[in-house]
Amino acid sequence: MYIYISWCYTEAAALANNTRQEWLKKVEKSKVEEDKAFALSLKLENCLPEYSEYLKATANQKIIFDSMTGDLLAIRFVVPALGEVQSFKLANRLPSEKKLPVAVGARNWLLNACAAEWNGNLRRQERFRVTFVGMPGLDAFLQKWAIACAVYDQPLPVDLWKLTPQCELPNNAVVRELIAGCAANQEDHEKTLKHKALIRGWINSSASAERDSAILLAAAFKLGFKGI
Repeated sequence: MYIYISWCYTEAAALANNTRQEWLKKVEKSKVEEDKAFALSLKLENCLPEYSEYLKATANQKIIFDSMTGDLLAIRFVVPALGEVQSFKLANRLPSEKKLPVAVGARNWLLNACAAEWNGNLRRQERFRVTFVGMPGLDAFLQKWAIACAVYDQPLPVDLWKLTPQCELPNNAVVRELIAGCAANQEDHEKTLKHKALIRGWINSSASAERDSAILLAAAFKLGFKGI
């Protein structure tokens, strides 16, 4: 069973926002129609939806996070076999909201969705039913997620983040070229537009879980991830 995981970090989103603003400055005064359309796509809520929500949610609050939990901006799961799409966002889980933190909320959901899949045993003999699929940096994310859970004394089973089979997509440049190539080779104009929309305004992976998730799924299916 494939579990498509996307994530984003607050720091990565802030850096991506700087890039977004630079791109916007270059095209916002252009009279070329294509540049005008690109400028419209560069709205913060389009490029970095979780970061946009986070800025709005914290605009009138002074919140102090530790470096591990405050940098985990969002986690998103897509599990075709279960018909599930679940997102956990920092904007909705601030300390003042009295909800489980992003890391713990995601942990609890996954352990419930895949009951008995992990037992915390590094020497386990059982075959895994699950394979994680993600953008570049998947292994580092799993480790960071485990540490964030540990901060709240809610351990992520070690066999989940150390042993679960995983597959990272190629680097961002290759994924971008793949989607662009697919767009160029579509006979159906609507499909061409849909492929172009996936990467229009996409700055980098790990800056928006929502944007990454759509690209991850499209690229994975094109790369032969069949079945569920």
